Amino acid sequence: MSELNGGLIIPDVPFSNEMKKKRDEEYKEAARKKMAKLCSDTQKRLKEIDIKPVNGNVLIQPYRTDPYSCVIRDGILLTDDYMYESKETGNTENAKDSPDMKLIECGKVVEVAVDCKWLRKDDEVYYYTRNATKVPFQQLGMKIIPEGAIMIGMGKGLDKRLKEQYDNIKK
Repeated sequence: MSELNGGLIIPDVPFSNEMKKKRDEEYKEAARKKMAKLCSDTQKRLKEIDIKPVNGNVLIQPYRTDPYSCVIRDGILLTDDYMYESKETGNTENAKDSPDMKLIECGKVVEVAVDCKWLRKDDEVYYYTRNATKVPFQQLGMKIIPEGAIMIGMGKGLDKRLKEQYDNIKK
């Protein structure tokens, strides 16, 4: 038995449960169809869409692993994937999992705002992760960050670009 507001008691009827299940299934199916159409329309529009950061921001595709974190010395490959004993916990931990390693990431510049001064598309950067915001666009894992919050830039001709900026500031 079920009690409704006002104290009215209505017996539980299998028929009403079946109706509820059917209504729920119809609702879910309608939602699936609507979402499929929305995704289809979006996929068509994506062919015509340009993605461009604005207001001095930089769009970055973070690397899964930092390509600059490994070096070869005396024929031995050294990476940041080493174990160490944590002073806080006393446990053996992977260096990649340390809090310091999670604060800085490396990535490739996908696009820059028109008012960015020295970074260009395809440059690589190190950036402080707390300054970056995830961009949900197509679940590509991109992040956006102000150009001024980039810690290190790497790219062909970067020295020349920085010198030009410095010379322009002096004038």
